[in-house]
Amino acid sequence: MLKYLVTALVAMSFVGCSFDKGGGDNIKAQKAKDDAETKAIFDPLVGNYEGQMRFNGTLYDVELAIGYVTQTESGKTDEKGQPITRIVPRATLKRNNPVGVDVTFDVIYDPAAPQLELINVESTKSANGGGAAPATLGPNDIHSIFFDQKGISLAAKTFVGSIKNDGPTPRGTISLRPSSTEQSAPDENPDQAYYNRLRKVYEPLVGKYVGNSVLDGKSQEYSLTINMRIDTSQDLEIPVLYGLFVRTDDPTQNSALNLGFTYRTNTQQFRIDGTPRNFGNTSYKATITGKIVKNAFTGSWTSTRGFEGNLLLKKVGPNGEVINEPVQDEEKCFEPAAAKWPTLPEKGPIPTPRPKCP
Repeated sequence: MLKYLVTALVAMSFVGCSFDKGGGDNIKAQKAKDDAETKAIFDPLVGNYEGQMRFNGTLYDVELAIGYVTQTESGKTDEKGQPITRIVPRATLKRNNPVGVDVTFDVIYDPAAPQLELINVESTKSANGGGAAPATLGPNDIHSIFFDQKGISLAAKTFVGSIKNDGPTPRGTISLRPSSTEQSAPDENPDQAYYNRLRKVYEPLVGKYVGNSVLDGKSQEYSLTINMRIDTSQDLEIPVLYGLFVRTDDPTQNSALNLGFTYRTNTQQFRIDGTPRNFGNTSYKATITGKIVKNAFTGSWTSTRGFEGNLLLKKVGPNGEVINEPVQDEEKCFEPAAAKWPTLPEKGPIPTPRPKCP
């Protein structure tokens, strides 16, 4: 039923009035009236929210911004031939920790119920008139988020809802509370917002890690260097990790491997693919897997030439000194990681966490 309410609630913002009649003053007056009616419905929702989302088994720290964007009316112009615009409600979900791609939603709201539904704009673009499943969204994508009467408190501006993707069964839950009194529109470029957050995740990983590769009780010292560069593609600044893996007793670096990194933010796991730095025409390849915890890389590696072992490498400074991670007082503050938030409740208000560490 909620989907049918879209027409009743926001038709005036899209197709409810004709702009082919009357002069410029009438057009301006009608546009102002329609925008005012849209704001009267959606202003109680507008704002910035924070909380937690559990989706497909992963717990995320999230932010949700609900605001307005300006949309051009298709095929309609004013008396000067300029496109007619409307404000429409829009929401953007940011997955902060672990970092995930932003999702932009159309906002459907029935204030009488109340019920709120956020529908992925890619779903709106892709679905045909019969409501077929959108081809661009898969089982790991958020198709929609639904908040019913029990999950909405407009007085406190808190929301508890369910997440759906490729079927009617909920695939997750989300719980939100206000994070700011400012009313801000969703980011116009959610892709860049995601890459900006990803860059912040990568930055503390960058550095040199030195330690041993151990196999059958024998060890060999290696160094793993992680660097970051910014690539530009379609006006986006994209952070990319790259690096070098080499034996420390090899001054000529004949054993050096250039590294390409895949980093899963939800598990903090690396898969690193290595190819020879100095020998292009060779079948020699290596694969390194592991993770960094408290400035130490732990994992293992294998290669097509039989070199392999378990790795324990510690981050070092410019003079080879071991860099220990600062210890925070867990009783006074917490790092904004999903694992350190209180358990997401199925019902009721969101627990208040300890203040974030500086």
